[in-house]
Amino acid sequence: MHKELVREIICLIAGLYKHGKVNREKLKKLGLENEAVNWGDLHCYDVDAQGDKVMVYIEEVAPDANRFKEWLEEELRKKGHDVEVVCEW
Repeated sequence: MHKELVREIICLIAGLYKHGKVNREKLKKLGLENEAVNWGDLHCYDVDAQGDKVMVYIEEVAPDANRFKEWLEEELRKKGHDVEVVCEW
């Protein structure tokens, strides 16, 4: 399960880029353009099951980047994953 989840996270993050650069138009459409993110090194560094919920740890995003967390959680729930996203620098 975790390999599939990690693959989906990688695809979602990759979808925020176009031709190797941040897709500013897409960020604006998703409401992510003002989030504090190091777009040059954004990545998932761990996935950990804790009871019924799976914790997804994303590095290079401010812990208070709530819209980014909401977006990623929503997209993963659409794919059937009950997750909580934790963002860290």
